[in-house]
Amino acid sequence: MTSKPYLTIWAELWHSKILVSLALTLLVCSVLLWYRRRWPERWRSLVESFRRLSERRGICIVAVALAPVSMRLALVPWLPPCEPFIADEFGHLLVADTILHGRLANPPHPLRRHFETIHVLQEPAYASKYPLGQGLVLAAGRLLFGHPWAGVLLAVALMGGALTWALYAMLPAPWAVLGGLMGALHLGLKPWWSCSYWGGAFAAFAGALTFGALWRLTARPQARMALVAGLGWSLVWLVRAYESLLLAALLWGLLLWRILRRPAERRQWSRCLVAAGLPTLAVFGVTLLHNDRVTGSPWVLPYQHAQRRIGVPQSFVFQPSVPKPPKLTPAQESEYESGRRQHQWARENWVQHVIQILQLGVGFYGHLFFLAALVGFLWLPRHGVVRTHSVILLVMILLASLYVYFFPHYVAPYAPVMLLLLTLGLSQLPTGLWPRAGAGLVLASFAVVGGIIDPLVRNAPVRAFTEGLNYNANLRAEVQRRIAATGGRHVIVVRYTKDHDFHYEWVYNLAEVDASPVIWARYIDREALDELTTYYRGRCFWWAEVKGQEGVKLQRLPLPPEWAARASCPPGAFQRLELDWEAIRRLR
Repeated sequence: MTSKPYLTIWAELWHSKILVSLALTLLVCSVLLWYRRRWPERWRSLVESFRRLSERRGICIVAVALAPVSMRLALVPWLPPCEPFIADEFGHLLVADTILHGRLANPPHPLRRHFETIHVLQEPAYASKYPLGQGLVLAAGRLLFGHPWAGVLLAVALMGGALTWALYAMLPAPWAVLGGLMGALHLGLKPWWSCSYWGGAFAAFAGALTFGALWRLTARPQARMALVAGLGWSLVWLVRAYESLLLAALLWGLLLWRILRRPAERRQWSRCLVAAGLPTLAVFGVTLLHNDRVTGSPWVLPYQHAQRRIGVPQSFVFQPSVPKPPKLTPAQESEYESGRRQHQWARENWVQHVIQILQLGVGFYGHLFFLAALVGFLWLPRHGVVRTHSVILLVMILLASLYVYFFPHYVAPYAPVMLLLLTLGLSQLPTGLWPRAGAGLVLASFAVVGGIIDPLVRNAPVRAFTEGLNYNANLRAEVQRRIAATGGRHVIVVRYTKDHDFHYEWVYNLAEVDASPVIWARYIDREALDELTTYYRGRCFWWAEVKGQEGVKLQRLPLPPEWAARASCPPGAFQRLELDWEAIRRLR
C-alpha cells in the first residue's frame, strides 16, 4: 500500500478536527455567555470561586501537571505506549540503559564493527553521542514504573506544573492557571512530546524552572530562588547545551548586574550568586566526568567526538562543512551526505532558513486560538515585559539559525517565554477591546475555551485514525516482539535495500549487548558473518532484509550442523516471516 491513503486520512482528520474543535468551542462559549446573562449573580459567584481556587497555588499546580498525563493515559486503549523508531530515540534510550547499569559509558565490544549505527559511538567507549539529560528522565521512568515511556509522561507532568508555577510570578493567579493549563495541554498532548523519546517536555520543564526563578529574582534577592534558577539551568545544559548559553547569560548577567548596581543589597545578591553557582559547578563536574568516560578526555564532548568519528553533527553555518571521515557504514555515509547538503543549503539560503525556523516554531508552539493574543498586544505597545521577552525570543531564533537543522524541541527551554507572551496578550482583551460591549471578554473566552478544548479534540481516539494511521506501528518493534516471544536467545542480521532511509536505522542494542535476548547486527560480508556466528554460536540466527519502510523479510539463517544442535532456536518457531505496514495495521 502506498502512503497516499494515509496522507489523505491525515488531511481529512486534521480539517475535521479543526471543525469539531471550533464547533465545540462555540457551543461551550455560547452556554457560558447565556449562563452569565441569565444568572449574573451566580456567574459572579462562579468567577469568584475560581479566583479563590487559583490562589491555592499548590493545588492548581498539581492539577495542571496531572491534566495532560491523565488525558494521555485515558487514550492508551486506542493509542498504546509508543515504540521508538527514529535514530535519535534509540540514542537517548541507550543513555538511560547505561545509567541504570550504574555507568556513564560502556566498554567497547570486541565485535563493535558489527554494531556501528547512527548516533552511537563504538570507541573509545560504547555510548550514545547525546548528553545525559533526556536519558535521566527515561531512566527514572524505567526505574519507578518499569517502562521508559513513563519517564516521558513524568516529564510532561513536570512541565505542566513548572509552567504554571512560572506564570504565577508574572500574571494574576487566574490567568497563571489558565495559561499553564492551555500550555500543558497544547504541548503535553502533542505526539512529538508525549509519544516519542526525543525529548522536549523535560527541556521545557527545566526552562520553566529557570525563568520562573529569574522572574522572581527580578523583584528581590532570594537565595532559594537563585538555587532553583541554577538547578533549572543545569538541567537545560544537560539536555540542550547550545540553547542553554543564552539562559546562562540571562542568569549570570542579572546576578552580576544587581551586585554591581545595588551596593546596599550586595551581600544578599552575593549569596544568590553562590546559591546559583552550586548546581552549576556540580553539573560541570558531571559533564567532565561523562566526557572522560565516553571520549577519553574531559574536555571533548561526545558531540565533538562524533563529529570527528562519523562527521555528524554538522558545523555551524558560518563554518566550513565537517570533512568526511573514512570508513563510514552506508547508513552513516547517507547521514553525513544529508547533513552536508543541508549545511550547504543553509549557508547559501540563510534568510529562507530563518523563515523555515519561524514557520516550524510558530506552527508548533502557536495555536489557532492563541491568535486572539495578537489583538491583546495592541494594548501593550510599551509594556516592558513584552519588549524584554520578545528580544529574548528574537536572539534565540538568531542563535538557532546558526545551526543547519531545527526541530521545535531544540528551543523547548524557551516555551515559558512564549506562553507568557501569549497569556499576557489574552489577559488584556477583557478590559482593552470594547469593554462596555463585552467584545474583549467574548474573544478572550473563545480563546481560552478553545485553547483547552482543541488539544483534547486533536488527540481524541477517532476510529479512522486508529485504523488508518497508527504512529505506534513500526516494523522493527514488531519483529523484536515476535522474535522475543519465541523464547531463546537470538541474533538478527540486518541488510538494507538501496532505497533505505538512514533515519529508520534498525541496528540498535542496549548497554549490555551480549546479555540481551535479541541482538541486532548489520551485515558486512560473508567473512564477517562467519565471525559473528562463531562468537554467538549458542544463539539462533535470523536474516532480516529491510526494504525501506515498506516491509521486511525475516527468515532463519542456516547454521552448520555441529552448531545447529547448540543453537537456542525454540522448536516449532516460525522459519520465515514477511511483514509490511498493512500487516501491522491489521494486527492493531
